[in-house]
Amino acid sequence: MKKDILPDLVTPDDILMTNSPFTADQLAVFYQKTPKDKIMRRPAKGGGTWDYIKTGYVIDVLNRVFGYLWSFEVLTSLEEAAKMAGSGTVVVKGRLTVNTSNGTQLVKEQFGRCEVKFKSAWDENQKKKIPTKEFLDFGNDVKGAASDALKKCASEFGLFRDIYHKDDFEELSVISLDEKQNREAAAIDDAKEAMRQAKNMAELQDIFLRLPIEIRGNESVIASKNTLKRKFLKKGTNASSKN
Repeated sequence: MKKDILPDLVTPDDILMTNSPFTADQLAVFYQKTPKDKIMRRPAKGGGTWDYIKTGYVIDVLNRVFGYLWSFEVLTSLEEAAKMAGSGTVVVKGRLTVNTSNGTQLVKEQFGRCEVKFKSAWDENQKKKIPTKEFLDFGNDVKGAASDALKKCASEFGLFRDIYHKDDFEELSVISLDEKQNREAAAIDDAKEAMRQAKNMAELQDIFLRLPIEIRGNESVIASKNTLKRKFLKKGTNASSKN
């Protein structure tokens, strides 16, 4: 029996202090790692690299998790974004709204950013191209900032936490209460069967100590161990009497 067979299995109630509007299947996605082939890397300022995911994959996951019952809007106008973009970075505020199966509507808002690209012009004095204050493709810059805002909003719900909240991420298997109870019952049965294979007291103790701690604390497992222990003690007493 694997020692980690049960600790990583949790129900929605195990990870939330209140009743969740999300289903166990939805929560399971929140606590899964992003597939390696979906993680991209790009150079980071100051050296090193940044992990990120493409917007198309974010949209695919949102569609799958929320059944297309979600919407995203950019709250910052183009005029406001253009005013801020003069410094070289465009920043927009995005709003992600999702609808749950019980009719609850949840909203997350976050800012996204993107470096602005400016057109270059030939400078006769310097004999080289120099950047101007004219946007090269401002619409594309705004799109990049909006995509960044969408990803951050999604991470606020708990998606892609292994990318955007690495220090706080813990991979879990979120299952229904019935499934968890079934798995626990199967693990307990396996533990009892393993102990019944013991040929003596030493083997029984060794098997018991190798069980996961939550299985060792189960009352029926302890009772089975004590029954087998008495059996071995009685067997040893009878052997001594015969001698």
